[in-house]
Amino acid sequence: MTRATGAGTGRRRRAVFTVARLRLFSGLFAIAVSLTGLAGPAVAAIASSDGTGGPAAASASGSGSAVTVSGSGAFAGLKVTVSQTRNLIDQVIDITWTGGAPTFQGGQVFGVNYLQIMECWGDDPSGPDRTQCEFGAYAGDSRGGAYVASRQVTYGASPIDPIEPIKLPPGAQGSLNVPFKSVTGDTWKDGPNPFFDQSSSNEIPFALTTSDGTGQTFFETPTVTQAPGLGCGEAITDPKTHQSAPRGCWLVIVPRDNHEVDGTVRRGVTTQNGLVSSPLSMTNWGNRIVVPLGYQPVGNACAIGAAERPTSGDEQITEAMTQWQPALCLHTSAVYGYSQLTDDTVRSELTSPDPGLVFVSQPLAAGGLPATKKPLYAPVALSGLAIAFNIESQSSFSAPDPVRQRNGVRITSINLSPRLVAKLLTQSYRGGVVPGATDVNGNPADLTTDPDFLALNPDFRQLTFSSGISSMLVPEFPSDATAELWAWINADPGARKFLDGTPDPWGMKVNPSYLNLLLPRPDFPKDDPACQTFPAPETPLCTLDWFPYASTMHAGARAAGRGDLLLRTTWAFGSNPATWGPTPAEPEGLRAVIAVSDVATATRDGLPMASLCDDSGADCVSPTSGSLLAGAAAMAASGVPGVVVPVPADVPKGAYPLTTLTYAATVPSELSTAAAKDYAALLRYAVGPGQATGNEPGQLPLGYVPLPQAMQQQTLAAANTILAVANHVPSPSPSPIASNGEGITVTVTGTGGGSSSIGGIGPVTQPGASAPPHASVSPAPSAKILTASPMATATGAASRGRTAAQPLGAIRYVLLVALLLGGVAVAAGPGLTRLSRSSRLSALLRR
Repeated sequence: MTRATGAGTGRRRRAVFTVARLRLFSGLFAIAVSLTGLAGPAVAAIASSDGTGGPAAASASGSGSAVTVSGSGAFAGLKVTVSQTRNLIDQVIDITWTGGAPTFQGGQVFGVNYLQIMECWGDDPSGPDRTQCEFGAYAGDSRGGAYVASRQVTYGASPIDPIEPIKLPPGAQGSLNVPFKSVTGDTWKDGPNPFFDQSSSNEIPFALTTSDGTGQTFFETPTVTQAPGLGCGEAITDPKTHQSAPRGCWLVIVPRDNHEVDGTVRRGVTTQNGLVSSPLSMTNWGNRIVVPLGYQPVGNACAIGAAERPTSGDEQITEAMTQWQPALCLHTSAVYGYSQLTDDTVRSELTSPDPGLVFVSQPLAAGGLPATKKPLYAPVALSGLAIAFNIESQSSFSAPDPVRQRNGVRITSINLSPRLVAKLLTQSYRGGVVPGATDVNGNPADLTTDPDFLALNPDFRQLTFSSGISSMLVPEFPSDATAELWAWINADPGARKFLDGTPDPWGMKVNPSYLNLLLPRPDFPKDDPACQTFPAPETPLCTLDWFPYASTMHAGARAAGRGDLLLRTTWAFGSNPATWGPTPAEPEGLRAVIAVSDVATATRDGLPMASLCDDSGADCVSPTSGSLLAGAAAMAASGVPGVVVPVPADVPKGAYPLTTLTYAATVPSELSTAAAKDYAALLRYAVGPGQATGNEPGQLPLGYVPLPQAMQQQTLAAANTILAVANHVPSPSPSPIASNGEGITVTVTGTGGGSSSIGGIGPVTQPGASAPPHASVSPAPSAKILTASPMATATGAASRGRTAAQPLGAIRYVLLVALLLGGVAVAAGPGLTRLSRSSRLSALLRR
């Protein structure tokens, strides 16, 4: 196999076989399961079902869902805290620890003293055995000794584990692995692993302990959908009680010190004199600490045969709808399907004979329906668009000791201006174009070497990143959220001048392929035409190979969490036909990835989010409950009754500039009486129990903020209007805050005029024009508002294939529109529908 390389890119990778993963969501149902009732506690002695020894002592403590466990023996001082152990879905949890010995700080050499973390299944309440754990996908990882990232437990002449039961016959040579026994009953021993690989395993082979004995890592918790070999969350029936409950899984932590399985002490200065053996080797396995994990059930929990009401929407509502769905069928008489589609497709549903209920952030254009068919809009979710990131500290050679001792630790805050985001989105860094392209010569290599960025983030002056940050992962399909991001960039004078060809104060210029870019727009163009050529049979590598799209924002966030740039730059001779294939993700400690996401998804995936500033670095605002509420209050009347929209040119201090507000929309006159009843019930739930923040099914997920009281009342009034119109009775009496669900009280804070609708983003104030009137909103006094500063903290992401060397703009959506028009009628599938993390839309386009 060969790899494409480019000077200064740092993107040289080993080729591996990968399996595309699709994150599918099924219905969830709230079942109270205690830690001990689900899978048993972490205890001092566990009899392994493979007949081998038990784990190290472990004691569990903690309130709620967070748990702290302790090691024993040589690891008695180690205490590991797991942030969430119940009601898990496919998400990311935070694992922190104290009392560890510092990992040797030698670049990416993990010689001694680190943790190895994996997930296992096992129905024995005392815990799993080593054959039930997903580990070994990174067997060739060169950061540690020869076998420490593998399942292999025979090591040649040395070391020899005296209690290892898996042995070669006397005089025989070769390698033996601990087999993996899947929950399905199938077993893997060697050869290609059908159950997990680098693209799907959530294992952490090397978790670094810093100089003060502490550490932190972020662990994915896939369900049976993403990891069928583990079966986490799968409904299992007790043969005695005949009651169904979700299968629990286990978090297993194997601490490593400087002792090998044969008792020898390793110095760990290099991999040659570091640890060699696998954590599954029996002596190491005996030190394991186990934590039971409780999952929300995966499957249809709603009554079969109940009336299904289809809904559809964009990514901004996905997290809320998928958590609301299981509770809705308990509070109403219907099952609510949900399909994630593009905004334009969703809005077109309102013009169909059966509009159902859709979720949008921008209203249908004026004239989209005859006057007799009046759409109604009701706010249901307040959140935001985010620039999420996974950047791990990598010190420069001259950095002081305190900085170097933070190597490999995730950075939790960065500041970005509209101009910096524009640079990342226009391939304006040298590392942001195909290797060999010359249009950006003279520009900084990447974001972290840009004086513009360093002025806002001075701590980065002491850091040097192996791969740099020269672009960001962006979603493939057009959306209102994308238009809102571009509108924010367009409203900033410094960013607009840069896009029009004026160098920034340090001399950096926009990539000529993007000069005078028309904004706002609903997509992210990839317009640089350069390709990298190779001798036959290798085909050229172009922009979409080096800088591919993520299928969705969800997919991009998950890829960022894994350090996956989604590159396709490895020539795979073994494929038929031979082609450029996926490139492995950046290793832990060397990750530096930025992605466009929504706040709720970034929160779920455990990703920090950038604070957004003006070019001077003033008024940097992160997405917190307070800044999102301020962002909602700053929205202006759209001209459509009941709908307010962002005004990027007039965001007050302290307001998050990429706040998003999602509306439920329908055409009441086109609904049957039965459908009206069900959709009205959904609205009442969404602004009632659905506004309580938490991880339980039916609650508002972290990353959303409970709606202000005025908006909640607007939606309740809208529910009444839906019933009244469908039943052909007079509309209910006007609410003092909302009248027939058509609007909220508006307090004028600016003079009208000077605005126009651009690119579907709604009113956008033009330079020199006064701002349109703002809606005045206040939080409900009783609302349980999430305070997050930043918000409290998974997607095999499909990237676009390689394309010809030509600019990519709106023309790529011609096929999209044609396919969508044919697919709308079947958008909501039968039964309780849960969204694929890679998007139904993406699947439609790839059939």
